[in-house]
Amino acid sequence: KAITLMKKDLSAYPSIAELAKTANMSPSRFQMAFRQVYGTTVYEYLKVMRMNYVLLLLQDSHDNIRTVALKVGYRNAGHFAKLFKNTFDMGPQEYGIFMRLNN
Repeated sequence: KAITLMKKDLSAYPSIAELAKTANMSPSRFQMAFRQVYGTTVYEYLKVMRMNYVLLLLQDSHDNIRTVALKVGYRNAGHFAKLFKNTFDMGPQEYGIFMRLNN
């Protein structure tokens, strides 16, 4: 249920307390169980979901980087671009151009 809540709106920042409540757990138990099941933290998992969705957005839309960043919850396009580059070894603009040239 917690994963579904996160997927429902990737631009939202659900709190650990909110996610734990969805799972009928205490916040500390939820974080521990989440790490055991998924092998990462809640917010790292959310970041990966967001970055995967960004790949789709950059392939299928002509939105600018700021718009894409906002759609997945990043209000600062520069911060978003840095996270993207750290994740995929290229900037979001480079990726968008690369995908449009190869489709």
